[in-house]
Amino acid sequence: GTVNVLGDADVLINGGTIDASGATGGGVIRIGGGWQGREGLVAAQRTGVAPDAVIRADATEQGKGGNIAVWSEQKTITVGLLTARGAGTGRGGDIETSSHGYLAVRNAPDIHGGSLGGAGGSWLIDPRNITIVGGEDDPSSYSSATTDVGTQFDAIADDSTIHVNTILTALESNGTVFVTTEADGNVAGDIRLATDLDYGNISGTGTLNLFAVNNIVFEGGVYNSAQS
Repeated sequence: GTVNVLGDADVLINGGTIDASGATGGGVIRIGGGWQGREGLVAAQRTGVAPDAVIRADATEQGKGGNIAVWSEQKTITVGLLTARGAGTGRGGDIETSSHGYLAVRNAPDIHGGSLGGAGGSWLIDPRNITIVGGEDDPSSYSSATTDVGTQFDAIADDSTIHVNTILTALESNGTVFVTTEADGNVAGDIRLATDLDYGNISGTGTLNLFAVNNIVFEGGVYNSAQS
């Protein structure tokens, strides 16, 4: 099935579970707007998924994971769990966490394929500028939607950040991570790797793709320390 949670102002998922899972395949979930803000759906200005929230579009017996988009025009903060797992030989689903403005993702989505050899799915990260920074962010540090995610709506920024270990966690699913940008006014649409990306300690065979509308700047290395 399909679940749409839409509004033209703020959409904040404080807790609970939104579930579009199915035996033979996951469904479609749209939080705050359509895929990349398209599909003719109403777009929220600001969208938040708090730590206690679960958004699930899994295949449960045999089939492909579903399709989830979390979108906003100004600011998206995603801390809760997004999952679009495949089942059996089915591949993982497709998940987008994006904004036409600022994006903060503090928990890697689950895009694993099925346990009988299903390939991993895909994760699309698409803000304006974005910097990949060192370390990892602890989702449990966001104690509640009201005091943490909700109050962060107040400030709008152009330069998004994501922790490198969040990306590495997603790559362990054997899926594909896409980091893309777009330009808007005075915002160039750069991707900046401000830390080393060492994929030697992950067991998966995922693929990372960087597509910037402007510059891709490497301030750190990309390497496999297990082979050095």
